[in-house]
Amino acid sequence: MAKIKKLLKALESAGWQPTEERGALVQFAHPKRAGRVTLPNHKCSLPDEVVAQVIAAAGIKSKGA
Repeated sequence: MAKIKKLLKALESAGWQPTEERGALVQFAHPKRAGRVTLPNHKCSLPDEVVAQVIAAAGIKSKGA
């Protein structure tokens, strides 16, 4: 289980910017990549499968690779 805070920091450091926030969800957009990534904006842990999908959709290289 990964902490959401680390994932949010990784997205922001890769150039993704928060564009819209509704309730407990925040959407990130990248100026050069198509699409958006939506994540919860509260303290929680995400299953490893979900983290892997977000990393792949955002085009972020994980530290293990």
